[in-house]
Amino acid sequence: MKTEKLLFEIHDADIAQAIQALEQKTSGELRVYVTSQSVTDTLTAAWKAFARLGMNRTSLRNAALIFVAPEAQKFAIIHDQGYVGKTDPAFWQTLATQLQQGFRAGAYTTTLVQVIAQAADHMAQIFPPKPNDTNEVPDTLIRD
Repeated sequence: MKTEKLLFEIHDADIAQAIQALEQKTSGELRVYVTSQSVTDTLTAAWKAFARLGMNRTSLRNAALIFVAPEAQKFAIIHDQGYVGKTDPAFWQTLATQLQQGFRAGAYTTTLVQVIAQAADHMAQIFPPKPNDTNEVPDTLIRD
């Protein structure tokens, strides 16, 4: 994955729309974070971003983050403690594999939208929508 290409070819509006569609199906929260920084430990960087964004403060602890570090050619998909014991880690690994394959093919936005849609279906099984659910984190793509 080429850093500059990935940074500019991800369509923010499409990602925000996919996240909004996710939030119609689940009370879970999801964000996508793309960093232009050089990252050595992607998982640690993802958890730091997760905390910095306040994703660990959702009422049901049901947030997930897709963290993309094109400079390191790595990414991480992480989730809060609300999913522990309720979700199969193999599901998240399947999403990671799809991201890897799609990014290698240069289909950045399409792949992210597809992964978000699959996450929505999975998250809805664990955290279905609630009446009067509030959006606890913004739906916009984050870039730094």
